[in-house]
Amino acid sequence: MEEETSYDEFINKLDNLMLVLCRPFFQSGATINMNNYYMSTTCAIKLRENGVFCMGTIRSTRKYVPKGIQFNSSESHTMARGTHRMAINGEHQMIAVGWVDSKAVYFVSTADTTEITTVQRRIGRNNVEVKAPMAIANYNKWMGGVDHHDRL
Repeated sequence: MEEETSYDEFINKLDNLMLVLCRPFFQSGATINMNNYYMSTTCAIKLRENGVFCMGTIRSTRKYVPKGIQFNSSESHTMARGTHRMAINGEHQMIAVGWVDSKAVYFVSTADTTEITTVQRRIGRNNVEVKAPMAIANYNKWMGGVDHHDRL
C-alpha cells in the first residue's frame, strides 16, 4: 500500500512537506515552532485541522499575511520598539502579529493568546524590557537555540 504524500493539491510543496514531517504529531496537541522559511498561514491552518499547534516568524510577502499588521519601512524605523499590530482569525483560531524590534518582525501562531507581556532586549550594552505579545515571548523562549545555530 502506497503512503499518502500530499495533503492538498491547493497548497505548495513546502507546506505539504511540513505536513508529512509533522504527521507523527497529528492529534497530539503538540506545538511546532518554525522560522520564516517554513511558516505559512496555510500550513498553520492545516496543522491546526490535524490537532497540532504551531508558531513562528513569517515573511511579510507570504500569501494571506494580513496587510493590517504590516509596517512600511518608514514606520518600522520611526516607531518605538515594542509597537505591535495584531489580527485574529477566529475561524482558524490563529493570530498574526507585526512587532517592531530593531526592524519589523511578523509572527503567526495557533498556540498563543493575544496577551501582552514583556521581553528582554539588548540595546547597546543595556538590557531593556520591551512590551511584546505573548506569541513573541514564547517564540523567543523555544526558538533561541535554533536561531543561534542558524546564525552560526
